[in-house]
Amino acid sequence: KGIVCKLIYPGIELSKFRVKQYDKKTCGRGIFMSSPLPRHNNPELENKYINKRGLSHILKISAILNSKTPFRTTLLWRKNTNHIRKLTKNNTSIIVTEKNITNMDQYLMNFGFCFVPTGDLAKEIPMSLVECLAKGIPLIVSNTMPLAKLVKEHNFGIVFDNNNLELATN
Repeated sequence: KGIVCKLIYPGIELSKFRVKQYDKKTCGRGIFMSSPLPRHNNPELENKYINKRGLSHILKISAILNSKTPFRTTLLWRKNTNHIRKLTKNNTSIIVTEKNITNMDQYLMNFGFCFVPTGDLAKEIPMSLVECLAKGIPLIVSNTMPLAKLVKEHNFGIVFDNNNLELATN
């Protein structure tokens, strides 16, 4: 009584999922969305946290892809991006964005795929994955994520081996 719920994205019927049409404008643009870093002024702790979110894999894959073709990866955080900006300041293939997106549905149409890396703090099924699937955006997923099998079975994107990041770029 008195509780109002709003459905943001409909359920995804996996058997009917289709990757959106190839778009020249978005094919070289990836996105990784994550929650803010805890506030601490210790670069060692911040690096540890970033690696536990799987960001190190994304930075490596982005660098490999950018060496082969014009490529950009957007890292979307709601706040606290200072340390990430320091880590990526010399990497022209990385765009760090710090803001809350009010119309995620429209915003996601600017990207050709979504990174879903692995890490100790990575969620089994992150909300960003659901949002991207709802928009038909393919995924680049680590083979250690529980959903890797699902991605392969339903052709939602590609699965990469954490021990061979070069394969993710082929």
